[in-house]
Amino acid sequence: MHSPPPRHPHSSKLPVQVEIMARMFTEEEIKQITNNFRNDLGGGSFGHVYQGQLSDGRLVAVKRIKIQGKNDDSKWRHEKLMLETFSEHRYFIQYMGYGVNKLGTEGYLVMQWLSMSLRDIVNFEDEVTELRHLTEVLAQIANAMDHIHQTKFGTDRSTYVYGDMKPDNVMLQKTNEGYQVKLIDLGSISKAGDQNFTYTNGYAAPEIFRGSRLSVKTDVYCLGMIMIDLFTRESTTNKERAAEENRAKKDKSKNRDAANEKLIKAQYMMHQHDHMFSKWFKVRSRADLESMKAISDIALDCTKRAGDQRPDMTEVERRLRELR
Repeated sequence: MHSPPPRHPHSSKLPVQVEIMARMFTEEEIKQITNNFRNDLGGGSFGHVYQGQLSDGRLVAVKRIKIQGKNDDSKWRHEKLMLETFSEHRYFIQYMGYGVNKLGTEGYLVMQWLSMSLRDIVNFEDEVTELRHLTEVLAQIANAMDHIHQTKFGTDRSTYVYGDMKPDNVMLQKTNEGYQVKLIDLGSISKAGDQNFTYTNGYAAPEIFRGSRLSVKTDVYCLGMIMIDLFTRESTTNKERAAEENRAKKDKSKNRDAANEKLIKAQYMMHQHDHMFSKWFKVRSRADLESMKAISDIALDCTKRAGDQRPDMTEVERRLRELR
């Protein structure tokens, strides 16, 4: 197991959340918390997430992970390590603890539960959002992803990336000032250059389809596509996305073409910002219109076809912060 990573080079300026001591839960406690796994929130081949409640009344999400071999065990330990590593940062989901069943065939990860994700804003075309709130959300995502990029694990000097960033993996906690981001699905974090990784159609960078591997610039592309989603409200249902991804597994060229089509359409809409975006954002001044144009420029820079032409995540956050 990796040793704990040193803090970010700029750790004194990093937002941190109140530390909650993670603990080990027994199988019986997990069943009690989840009411015997009654409230299934969804999942995939690796496991499902269930809503639960601790004895003090706090709602939690419990990820139930199948462990049917060394590969599954490695994945579950990796996600546990990522939660332990990053949950002290304010923009990552809070980690409460873990557990393993008596047979060793299931692992459990207990986390803070939130009901709203960034996908909810993308999907609701009639939702009117404060532009400053959305700008802050994007800056928080950039901050969290840059923290991943800057983190080193002990003597391992490898760069780590989030990998499969999409609106579904950004939970939102309402605050007096708007929203606070909480990144989830930290099991997708991996070393830059890894061959085995997952991606989501519509967010994966074009070089992925040319055989390239994950990098900090593929993360930047994902964030750019999220910006485009938020500004164009190009929504697809979970069922439609699943169908697209299944087709893409069979033919990567179709995946690439679908992504290109989405990007071309979005780029056109981004250039129409003055009249296209005002219906989704509360525009209070000329400065707000200029901010919308600036965000569209950032999104287009993040989604440039060549990875070396995209800004790094530190620059993306800086440009977003300057708009507030």
